[in-house]
Amino acid sequence: MEAWKQEIAQLKAQLAEYEQPETNSDPAETLNTKIQRKKQELQQAITGGRKSTAHLRKEIELLEKIQALENQINQLQAQEATYQQQIRQQEEKIQAKQEQITQLQSQNQQKQAKITQLEGQITNLQAEKQALQERMLAERQQALAE
Repeated sequence: MEAWKQEIAQLKAQLAEYEQPETNSDPAETLNTKIQRKKQELQQAITGGRKSTAHLRKEIELLEKIQALENQINQLQAQEATYQQQIRQQEEKIQAKQEQITQLQSQNQQKQAKITQLEGQITNLQAEKQALQERMLAERQQALAE
């Protein structure tokens, strides 16, 4: 895009060389209006037959090149803006997914801690069960011994 902007600047410089000093060029005049005005001047020069039209033809050619390049730049800028918006949307989606991952990891850690706690309780209950079984056996043996 920068190359096109530079080319436009070069074309405008060339155009300034071709414009006649007596031409009253309004800086606020749009490019399309200027092209139309130059085409009218060319038509008048052709019908009047008094002077050479080469400079007017060259001016029109340069103006049309400038206009085409500016249109391309505008299209590219609009397309780039669309891409930037899509990129922002994708970044937001990525951020949301990363937050989901963080939340799930936190939940996973909580669940893992709960599993560890339950495993500890199971170990304690198994130890109590084992103690009860041993006590029961000891009481049986004692009852049999009596």
